[in-house]
Amino acid sequence: MASSRAYTLSQVPEATGATKVGYTPSGSGTGPTVQAALDALAVGINSTPTAFHAHRSSAQTSGTTVIFDTVDSQTGGTNYSNSTGVFTAPVTGVYLFTTAVTFLNNTGGNFTIVADITGPGGSAADGRIILANVTAGYISLTTVLALSATNTVSVTCSALAANLSVNSGTGTSFSAALLVRTS
Repeated sequence: MASSRAYTLSQVPEATGATKVGYTPSGSGTGPTVQAALDALAVGINSTPTAFHAHRSSAQTSGTTVIFDTVDSQTGGTNYSNSTGVFTAPVTGVYLFTTAVTFLNNTGGNFTIVADITGPGGSAADGRIILANVTAGYISLTTVLALSATNTVSVTCSALAANLSVNSGTGTSFSAALLVRTS
């Protein structure tokens, strides 16, 4: 005959501000499997929220890494650098990244532009647009990446110049959020 065990789930605040999920057993039976599952679940629950959103405040006319120089919000530390345009993962986990970039063609010439969300393995999401005698074009990208702590992610694009620039404003933005911590 199989034995049974009852569990009372509890959430206990910890000094770090995280919440520990646990159980109190009663009766007989085996509990380590349940505790292991709760501990694994608690990794994601205990994670400090990590997110940021940034945009360009003025046109960018040089370089290949788009630098979103105005941080609108940042939670969980200063993981996005508005001077380099690079996000550094503070913990191992699964992250959601989005970017929207408006390009300006200042001379009316023809340009093929490639924009990427670039992670540790290279391009994680890319878009291509051709500006043929038009003044502006728009690329929007979204991707989910599994990152290790200290991995970096940025938005890169074709080489910019005085005649081809990244437009400023809240429509040109980069954001990320930690979906789940995995260690």
